[in-house]
Amino acid sequence: MKKILLVIAVGLLVSSCGGNDAAPATTAASAITADSAITAVKVVRGYKIEPGADLAGADLTGAELANADLSGADLSCAYLAGANLTGANLAGTNLAGAMLHKANLANTDLSGADLNDVNLIGAVLTGANLSNANLTLAVANTADLSYADLTGADLTNAVLYLANLTEAIMPEGWMEIRYVGVRGWEPEACVGAASTTSIDPSITAANIVNGYKIEPFADLVGADLADADLSGADLEDANLAGADLSGANLTGANLIRANLGEANLSNANLSNAKMFNVTLANAKLINANMSNAELINADLYYADLEDANLTGANLVGANLTYTNLLGANLTDAKCADRDARELQSC
Repeated sequence: MKKILLVIAVGLLVSSCGGNDAAPATTAASAITADSAITAVKVVRGYKIEPGADLAGADLTGAELANADLSGADLSCAYLAGANLTGANLAGTNLAGAMLHKANLANTDLSGADLNDVNLIGAVLTGANLSNANLTLAVANTADLSYADLTGADLTNAVLYLANLTEAIMPEGWMEIRYVGVRGWEPEACVGAASTTSIDPSITAANIVNGYKIEPFADLVGADLADADLSGADLEDANLAGADLSGANLTGANLIRANLGEANLSNANLSNAKMFNVTLANAKLINANMSNAELINADLYYADLEDANLTGANLVGANLTYTNLLGANLTDAKCADRDARELQSC
């Protein structure tokens, strides 16, 4: 089996370009926009979890929503009993009438949130930021509010019977309203109210992987898809910039024109993948299996393919400028009539 070592060629090319061997962050052909800082939209039980989401009346009982960004979302009358919302961003969120019985909201940002008539019985709110939140008529019996910040919060007619307020920062006058009395939770605004939220009909179990919707044109910037099974997936024109796909199975996947700039694909299986015009600039493909992959006109500028398996791969027209192919296996790789050691292009 033939292996081609290309370190010397890389060094010569760098020298001819002024001796600067530092990889630029982006190229004109494959620049990653400011959107690369945005976490990909996740899907939980058919609902899109994103800032400003309309989730009024949604059933998310026991859902895993740790660190979710639902700032400004409408979760009024939603069912979130037992849900894990630790570290979530719920700033400015409408949770009026929501069921949060025994939910975990530790270290959650609820600043400015509308928690009017909410059920927080037995909920964990340790270290939560509830500054300037509206908690009128909220029922938080036995809730754990230790170390929570309620500066400026409105607790008018709220019930915090037997709540743990150790080291909590309470709003002025809280002592006068803490023991208003024990009452049940009956949010009038939610009685008989039908959910205005519908599950996206395009979302099926077949195209949800690690909570992400897998489809053409998908916005998966920064998505965590490590070790995911994406064999045969259709991700044509998808934006996977900065995504973690290390160890993922992408056998036979459609990645035509996909943006994988700065993505981590180390140890991924990309055998027989369709990758025409794909962007892999600055991507990490160490020890990746790319045998028989179609990489026609692919942008591999400054990509790291050390020890990658490229046997039988089609690299015609690919941009291999400053690509690291140290130890890569290029047996039977197609590169037009040119020697694969000519790194500028195939």
